[in-house]
Amino acid sequence: MDDPERPHSETDQADLEELRRQYEEAADAGDTDAEFALGVLHSQWMDPPDLDAARRWYERAADAGRSEAMLELGWIDEELTRPRELDAARRWYERAADAGNVDAMLRLAYLYQVLMSPADPDATRQWWERAADAGHSDAMHNLGVLHHAFMDPPDDEAARRWWERAAEAGESKAMNSLGLLYSHWTDPPDLDAARQWYERAADAGNHGAMNNLGWLLHKQMDPPDLDAAWHWYERAADAGHGRAKVNLARWRVDVMRSTGSRRE
Repeated sequence: MDDPERPHSETDQADLEELRRQYEEAADAGDTDAEFALGVLHSQWMDPPDLDAARRWYERAADAGRSEAMLELGWIDEELTRPRELDAARRWYERAADAGNVDAMLRLAYLYQVLMSPADPDATRQWWERAADAGHSDAMHNLGVLHHAFMDPPDDEAARRWWERAAEAGESKAMNSLGLLYSHWTDPPDLDAARQWYERAADAGNHGAMNNLGWLLHKQMDPPDLDAAWHWYERAADAGHGRAKVNLARWRVDVMRSTGSRRE
């Protein structure tokens, strides 16, 4: 049985009871997908949600080995229960992660970094590493951020390695972070390397990298490349990047000061 799709109309909502009956019939026959679907129905479709019923069905699916059900049980304890039951959420996420669920690994990293008090950078790193080893490029990027911004002392060499792994996996945020590393956090800066990484990220559609590339060409290169800087600021601004719009105004001021003209 496939996972259910959310009803889209009042008529669909009126049919929930019949849908629930059909899923229960399948679940009672041992269909794990139906057990999971009943958890979704009770936790996400019912108004108000019936979290007790959702738990019962998710637990049946979890006991049958369905890692998505373990993840949903963790989410109920983390986000839908008040007060939050973070220890219970952690246990469910760990079961799901041990079953190979990458989303659960990411939830555990978030739990240890943001929700636990005090935060546990080592546990955060371990779970992001597991997600990264499973091929998750955003986890690779986050590991770079962790080593650069949250470790004491920072380890920018480790950050660079993780960002490069993420970049080679296609993660444009990591390409942009590498541009920042080489342009702002390396002593002395390596502006040629920074430009290359910004260009890769910009070509991948990263608006922050477009703005950063404009700034590098405008304010960091000697001599500046004002035409190219305008091009990248404008692309970022057209995409709605607020800082790029500010930088375009700065660009106009600098051009007027240097040439006495305004770009139209």
